[in-house]
Amino acid sequence: TGVCIDESMGKWIPFFQDTPEGIPNLTKLIRKPVGVGADYKCMADAWSGIMLFLEGKDRMQLKKWCDQCPKHVALVLRLTEMVHDKGHIVYGDSYFTSVQTVKALLEHGTYSAADSGRTSDISRP
Repeated sequence: TGVCIDESMGKWIPFFQDTPEGIPNLTKLIRKPVGVGADYKCMADAWSGIMLFLEGKDRMQLKKWCDQCPKHVALVLRLTEMVHDKGHIVYGDSYFTSVQTVKALLEHGTYSAADSGRTSDISRP
């Protein structure tokens, strides 16, 4: 069984015109079809496409695993936590790929099949 990790961005439309909290996880990315929206890192089932986990800025602040490994590795470990030690394969693009990440996933009984095509540094894209 496999899971895919990636980023997801959605247009945010408030229920009320005047929302005091504002948009959660506000991000401006020119390369996206809708340049302003809520940005999340996510994990989805590779077969069905059903999203299993979303991480926004609020969860990133918890910084689980950041004291044990680099931030980019900690992010992948948080995203894939529910499939650790189950023999799943994690698919991801070069943003989520590094030798350190693959080693960390293997330590948690999880495999990785990820693209490292844009990587100029073998340890971190």
